[in-house]
Amino acid sequence: MVKAMSVQQQQQALAIMKTAIQQGKQLTGQQQQLMVFLEVQAVVQQMSPDQRKQALLMLKTAVSKGSPLNPQQTLLLSSLEEIVPSDAAQPPTSPSPASDAPTTDLAAEANARAEEQERVRQAEEKAAKARAEAEERAARAKAEADEKSRIAEEKARVAAEAKAAKERAAAEERAEKQRLAEEKARQAEERARQEAEAKAAKKRADDEAKAARDKALADARAKAAEEKKAAIDAQKSGDRRASTTSAPLKPASNSKSSLNSDMPKPWIYGRLSRDEARDILTKHMVKGHFLVRQSNTIPGGFALSLLVAATDPEPEHHVLHPDDKGNYTINGQSLGKACTTIQETIEYLIEHGHSGMSCRLTDVVYNK
Repeated sequence: MVKAMSVQQQQQALAIMKTAIQQGKQLTGQQQQLMVFLEVQAVVQQMSPDQRKQALLMLKTAVSKGSPLNPQQTLLLSSLEEIVPSDAAQPPTSPSPASDAPTTDLAAEANARAEEQERVRQAEEKAAKARAEAEERAARAKAEADEKSRIAEEKARVAAEAKAAKERAAAEERAEKQRLAEEKARQAEERARQEAEAKAAKKRADDEAKAARDKALADARAKAAEEKKAAIDAQKSGDRRASTTSAPLKPASNSKSSLNSDMPKPWIYGRLSRDEARDILTKHMVKGHFLVRQSNTIPGGFALSLLVAATDPEPEHHVLHPDDKGNYTINGQSLGKACTTIQETIEYLIEHGHSGMSCRLTDVVYNK
């Protein structure tokens, strides 16, 4: 490719390479070899035909004597061999000192010029390398500065984001606290409202219950007054009639009947609660009215529920059960007589009463 270039093209290519070196550009190995070759070509082109022959003869003589050639001399020899005819540059078998002197001077001059150009090229390469290293150091310093700046910016960004996140968290915490406070206040208001409603409902229920009790008491009093008037009227007319809802027990017979034989009696109730006994007695509201019911807690025992006042709907409750000897007791206290049946016990209490009762027994309320 180089051989096909004209002399002018070779000079232009050499000038371009030198300019590139001066600008600090790095030549590849191939470009450096090309530059050396073009420099050698420039030296050859400046030589006259005789100088070429003499230089070729000197180089061949050196080779024939075994002297080593440098790269520039090797290229110069190759270029001269292509230009100078082969028969014109044969080394003499016994050269005379007079004929060798001009040839040696020309070869030395060519060699000196080649070495000078090599030194210039090496100096230019060294300068280019120094410039490249300086530029590389400057680029590295700039890259380090840029990296430091980037790291600082990144740290600043991270710090700003952390601060913003902390502020957001604090704001969210404040909002959550406010929400909880509002929720707590709402719940407190709701509890207060519910308590107020419950209190109002309880008051209404208490008022209704009191009204119902007052009405029941008034009805019982009215009924008791009617029954009392009817009894007085019957006594006056000599035709005493028994009450349709209650009757006194008769004294017990001499026969000792068992508890089982007493159970079918119409004045003995089954297992009633105290509230159920109260509801039955408050239908009459007569002092001394009572009923007998089976005990819910003591097997084989009975409970005596007694109205102690016509104005008090809450009756007394007494426990009747036999002791170890089979004699009935009232609230664990013995009677003034040994009663072995519930009927005997009730008839005794009607006739004699007991200190544990607030009033005497008058009329029993039958179990219809």
